[in-house]
Amino acid sequence: MSTETSASQPTKTKALLNNAVNNTSIFSRKGFLDRLFTKWFDRLVYPQIWEDPEVDIQALNLSSDSNIFTISSGGCNVLNYLSEQPQSITVVDLNEAHIALLNLKLAALNHLDRKSVV
Repeated sequence: MSTETSASQPTKTKALLNNAVNNTSIFSRKGFLDRLFTKWFDRLVYPQIWEDPEVDIQALNLSSDSNIFTISSGGCNVLNYLSEQPQSITVVDLNEAHIALLNLKLAALNHLDRKSVV
């Protein structure tokens, strides 16, 4: 049984996040951005795993007038949101590899030859 109080949990979470993310000099671009992210992390809410982008699109009433701010994860939701042709999509993620994976998927889609896909 844990002896921690619920009041100490946010402090512990912030300390763990700080130790995990802030591992470069604050004077570097990455270090500055990492610290900015950890400062604002409690303002970002990760959706539940296995979210349904079609439900998101309906619930958020996404359209060509939408400006979307989302977490990249594997990029699948972002790609689904593109089907609504929004004005913009801003993508963030703690894991830079997720952003790279999304960019790779976008590059593949831009260069895909439909005739070669069976």
